[in-house]
Amino acid sequence: MEGNEDMQSAKASLFKKTLFLLLSVCLLPSCGEKESKGKAYLSFRGELYSFVESEKYVYIVSRAQRKLTRDSTFYISSYEKNGQKLWEIQPGFNGTVYPLKDGRFFYAARNGQISACDSEGRVIWEKKLCLDTNSNYLLNADEELMVNTRSSPTDSTVYQTIGIDGTESTSPPISNLATCFTYNYPLGGTITEGFTADHRWHISRVNEDFSVEWTYTGEDGEWNFYIGDISDDGRILFTGTKTGTDEVFLKELDAQGRETKTAVFQSAHISAAYFQDKIAVSADKFQFLDAELRVVSEFEARSFSRLKTLDDSFFNYSPGSYERGAAVLYDGYCRRYDNSGALISSSAFQKSDHFIEIGETGIFYYRRV
Repeated sequence: MEGNEDMQSAKASLFKKTLFLLLSVCLLPSCGEKESKGKAYLSFRGELYSFVESEKYVYIVSRAQRKLTRDSTFYISSYEKNGQKLWEIQPGFNGTVYPLKDGRFFYAARNGQISACDSEGRVIWEKKLCLDTNSNYLLNADEELMVNTRSSPTDSTVYQTIGIDGTESTSPPISNLATCFTYNYPLGGTITEGFTADHRWHISRVNEDFSVEWTYTGEDGEWNFYIGDISDDGRILFTGTKTGTDEVFLKELDAQGRETKTAVFQSAHISAAYFQDKIAVSADKFQFLDAELRVVSEFEARSFSRLKTLDDSFFNYSPGSYERGAAVLYDGYCRRYDNSGALISSSAFQKSDHFIEIGETGIFYYRRV
């Protein structure tokens, strides 16, 4: 009888130890698992072309190449945030989805071809615009599609604005405004970046009535401006390169368009984003900077990283590069940090994982195969 009691006691002790070990393993942080908002799997035809997320839905544009030809068939697929597929359409051309809050969307191509679709992918109307080489689309704060039909390197800009119901308006020529890209500005209107024929780069704030509030002009030899992020209070982070050097700079403008801070990096690729009271930068290494662009935390080098901010943490990640003939081949990765710079979780993605993107709420999206 005593032997049975001893055996039961030993079994209970072993069970407790095993349960503790299992709980310990389950509670270990794993990027994209316990520390994320969950996973979602998306099914689609052909190869991934683009991923777009709205407040309610996710859209995939995919491409399937026809056998024995160079032609491709494009598809648009719509999903719930949990990965449930809603519908799929074949648009007939290569474009990008610009989604509205109610599920309707624009589908627009670089050659000026535009479709407006309802929430189930049915075409409402189609049209073709005449665009410049450096024209690019923006879904503005009023959920209208804007495109700079006249753009850099001319020293004036013309915008065409189209509503989902097909209504159109065209701005007068805006003198001394160079545009390649246009961004919504949290203080109203838009921010533009572009260059003129004399190879000078400019960033401007444009009001709702298309008047120019201010213009920042880069110094001689500074080119290839790229806006990385815009803060809620109107500060602008942008990068660029200096002719004749290997330097890539990061600069910040205040809400009046005045340059306030600058930092220099030795890197061929740089991206930056605001994160609470810090600035996250991916350059030769991943770093957190303070408000004065001074290094607070520095981490190991990463290739071609993407940056994603949540309320309480920050992702530095990439789906990886696997395409045959790509200049750089590497596995994907994800590292998550808190505001103090402490590493929360880390993981690697291989081609077989089919990792696509991290959503705005922290959902990790994968392809279902």
